[in-house]
Formats: sequence, C-alpha cells, structure tokens
Amino acid sequence: MLTQDSWYGHRSTSSWKKALNVGKGEDRTMSTEQLRIIGIGVALGISIGVVIGAVTDNVGLWVALGVTFGAAGGVVVATVLQNRRGG
Repeated sequence: MLTQDSWYGHRSTSSWKKALNVGKGEDRTMSTEQLRIIGIGVALGISIGVVIGAVTDNVGLWVALGVTFGAAGGVVVATVLQNRRGG
C-alpha cells in the first residue's frame, strides 16, 4: 500500500514550498482581473478552434490547440498588463 511519504518520495509540502520559494517576498497570487483576461483568451481560443476545426473537419485537434494558444495568450496579456502597471 502506498503511503503519502512513499508516493511523493518522502517530500513534504513544506519542502516543495521551499523549492519553489512560495510564500517568500512578493505576492504571487493572481488577481481577478488577470483571471478574467486568461478566461477571455481561453474562450476566444475555443471559439476560433471550433470554427477552424469545422472548416478543416478536425474539430478535436483545433479545439485543443485553441485552448492551449488561448490560455497562453491570456497569460502573456495579463503579465504584460501587470508589468506596465508596475505590479
């Protein structure tokens, strides 16, 4: 039977936080505005992916690509806006 220690290789949550420097210094949580921008990017990606997928008769591929590119584009836009505002 797997225990939590054997499953995670004897690493506790605090060691992961130390490895990622979570909780130290700057606040790394996302604001509601950033989450909205990412959501809009995903929605646009899905919409564009469905249209291209319907035209090319490969909806599954294009929806997946649309979600991927939409989320990535949303993260980029949210990051650029945060950096321009000095956040």
